[in-house]
Amino acid sequence: MPLANTLFALLALITLAVHSLPSANADLVVTEDLGVLATGSSTAFNGNTATGANNCDTYTAAGGIDTWGNEIVFQFTVRQTSCIQVTSVALGGDPDLFLLNSLETEVNAAGLLDATGGMAFALLDGAVPQSSNLAIVEPGTYYLSVDQYGEADAVFFYNLTLNDVILPVASSIGTIAEAATPFTIDTIGNTIDTEIGVFDANGRLLALNDDADLTGDGFTDVYQSRMDFIGLPAGSYYLAVGSWDTLWSGCFGADGSGGGEGGPLNINHGPTPALILDGEIPVPAVNSIQGTLEVGGILWYSFEIGKAIPPEPVAPLRITNITRNADGHMAITFNSVARREYGVDISSDIIEWQELTDGLIGEAESTTYTHTTPDRAARFLYYRIRQLGAIPLE
Repeated sequence: MPLANTLFALLALITLAVHSLPSANADLVVTEDLGVLATGSSTAFNGNTATGANNCDTYTAAGGIDTWGNEIVFQFTVRQTSCIQVTSVALGGDPDLFLLNSLETEVNAAGLLDATGGMAFALLDGAVPQSSNLAIVEPGTYYLSVDQYGEADAVFFYNLTLNDVILPVASSIGTIAEAATPFTIDTIGNTIDTEIGVFDANGRLLALNDDADLTGDGFTDVYQSRMDFIGLPAGSYYLAVGSWDTLWSGCFGADGSGGGEGGPLNINHGPTPALILDGEIPVPAVNSIQGTLEVGGILWYSFEIGKAIPPEPVAPLRITNITRNADGHMAITFNSVARREYGVDISSDIIEWQELTDGLIGEAESTTYTHTTPDRAARFLYYRIRQLGAIPLE
């Protein structure tokens, strides 16, 4: 074979080999389409993860942080808002189940493929049958990824049920924090042994707490509850308050029938209190509302997280006006920010500058500085303003 043809053949083989390499970022692949499901229906699905792929390692968005193995993905479509419930019928090994709204994955900071469409998950590690409400979904197409946990493959048989959505009857607290702003919800100061849970508008259980974690602060027997949030996106949320032993699940699942306490109850919310030092009494959040918890019941509240307030636009630093009065004093007005410190300089040639002041405190929007000793014989006078910084708050 001529050399040119040989080189061409080698290049073709190299190109084929490169295009045959698997993608480093493979999305999840649907194994079975369960079709369009009606609210009130129940659909069986089963499989063996040994026959699945391993296109995903983690489901961080759904709340899962561990690493999983082979997965089998089921697709289904809903035509009306429904609560997604799954029930274990028969299990072998340790399968875990994740609800997703997309098949996309991305490589995370640890180098693992993470399913970015994760919405909720169910472990269902107890004896069958065991049910779990995952989330409330709007009309659209969704996916259930059944993934093996650990090294051994898992066999599974589940039922997927679509239930009507029942929104909780809730009292409104109003807006309790701005978007991405830390805040706290607690029941500190009560005598009832409480549990609290927070749900998003789609009924997803975001956080729950039984006993406030104050171990190491001199308190090991605080049975009130506290949740510290580093911030939530703007939107509507629900707070459920019950006594011990409340059972929690998605789709606004809060069953307080096992609780044995009730009575008047203060629910506190607001900016996160300062660190509790050893031996100090726990401090509740600053704002408080009162309700009455029935034995075996749940108190429901709705609240809003407001949109972050953007800073007011600041005009660029520039001199807006210069006037001379009858005494020859020069009044220099410039754009400014309240409590900022400014310097004022003067020059007769724009080359050499002399400082007039470096301690002028600005006012909101504009500030005026009066130069009382200008050189009246000077043919030209030039002024400039410098922003130095913010003065400390008292």
